[in-house]
Amino acid sequence: MNMNQQNTSVTMNLQKRHQLTAMLWLFFQKTIQKYPVVYMLHGLSDTPESMVGNGILNDGAGTQYVVWNAIANGDVKECIVVYPCVCCNEEGKSSFNTDAKTASYYDYIINDLTKVLMPAINKEYSTLTGRENTAVCGFSMGGRETLNIGIRRPDLFSGIGLFNPAPGALDGGDMLTKADLKLADEYINSTYIQITKGATDTVVNSNPTNYYNALKAAGIPCSYYETMGGDPAGKGNGGHWATVYHHGLYNFLKRIFK
Repeated sequence: MNMNQQNTSVTMNLQKRHQLTAMLWLFFQKTIQKYPVVYMLHGLSDTPESMVGNGILNDGAGTQYVVWNAIANGDVKECIVVYPCVCCNEEGKSSFNTDAKTASYYDYIINDLTKVLMPAINKEYSTLTGRENTAVCGFSMGGRETLNIGIRRPDLFSGIGLFNPAPGALDGGDMLTKADLKLADEYINSTYIQITKGATDTVVNSNPTNYYNALKAAGIPCSYYETMGGDPAGKGNGGHWATVYHHGLYNFLKRIFK
């Protein structure tokens, strides 16, 4: 396939309020070819860097290997993967705290992503634009934000992936309510939504199932499954960890950009 890899860090000032940093893993051939884009959102207290690395405990989740394997196996088109900084405070990070103030730092990502980062990525990189070429997904708190973003902006995203999603996306306020769960007719049959739950996840517990049931009740098609996940040794603990969301990410990649 003759692909080259480039790992780039992009930092932009946003109205002098904070900086948004994104890591980009670009998969490209030396042509003028354009590529679809996946935006992958990290979890609470994580960073863009924590989503990549060697896939070993304390050395990053290694999600780029999931993407590379999917491309090599012909299960997804060659694509650009962007890892935004989801925590929108001055430091660009937070503790593992679930209070309302901390959550608000993450809930703002919908604005940074759609108004600042996406236009910048489309300007600077060789992207295929349009919702059919754009997907958003996330782990834990990133999954919570993904649901909010995907339902509010179906004009921008045709793929919406939630992996072990955290609670709060349907709590109202700056987030959704169950009454907000709707897709226009023009999007209902052209949007792929997937929720993956760790079979023994005791961090988010039944919350992924609750999201699925709410989407189902609203008449929005959604793929849902529970898994123990798996690692290179063929083992998975089904918990709130990379072995589960790697499984979810691969299956998500297989079903987008068709």
